Amino acid sequence: MGASAHDDVRTLAPDEASSGALVARLETVFAAVDTLDPSVRAKVLDLLGALLEMYGEGLARIVAALQDDDAGGARTVLDDEVVASLLLIHDLHPVPLRDRVESALARARPYVESHGGELALIELDGREGVARIRLGGTCRTCPSSQATLDGLLRDALAADAPDLARIELVEPRDDGQAKSDLLGIVESGAVSARARWVGLDGVDALRPGEGVRVEEEGRALFVARLDDDLLAYENACAACGAPLDDGDVHGEVLACGRGRERFDLRRAGRSLAPGG
Repeated sequence: MGASAHDDVRTLAPDEASSGALVARLETVFAAVDTLDPSVRAKVLDLLGALLEMYGEGLARIVAALQDDDAGGARTVLDDEVVASLLLIHDLHPVPLRDRVESALARARPYVESHGGELALIELDGREGVARIRLGGTCRTCPSSQATLDGLLRDALAADAPDLARIELVEPRDDGQAKSDLLGIVESGAVSARARWVGLDGVDALRPGEGVRVEEEGRALFVARLDDDLLAYENACAACGAPLDDGDVHGEVLACGRGRERFDLRRAGRSLAPGG
């Protein structure tokens, strides 16, 4: 008896369907598609577009049905990371971006407050996907707690609001105004992107106090070694736009090669200018 079309199909339990494995498989398939003849590749991409439209419509109907049902069922579906990601891709997530950002900050706030700090969302540009978050109190002056906080915020916001394009940490100034971190901008990426480790050529030989320009996927980075740590920044001075690799590293301070701006590399690239 011949094999049926269903012989090669099996249903995965939720705990088997690793989102990381699915993303890796997609990346492999897309890489293979890129090697196809242009005419064949165009047809494959057209087919993919049609499929995306079809399941996008299906997701829209699922959301509508859940909203008519009890809140418990909707909450269960929305708490699923894979389902939430699909909803965000199609701009169908029923929980507003502001609420999701506030939820992420609520999880990080106990740590900040335990270190004498404060954390608050002061501005959200939904169109550009930019959140400006105020970090105040004594927590911001401690490099070790700052590093922990950066990781905590990244994880919380990546889970609740992966559709954010950029996160800016700002600090209150003595005059009551907000001061943005010039180099300390955290990029969270689009919803379809996934954080990953990448290898960078030319950084292993760096000695403490040295820096080098590195290209990664068409993006210019400046990587500096401080003791045993490697720190990476966008290769552009936030004050004048000059390449950071034209500057000089003195201890843990980077001096711009064109202007007078100086940055504390250990503290997420904060400006050392008076009042800056």
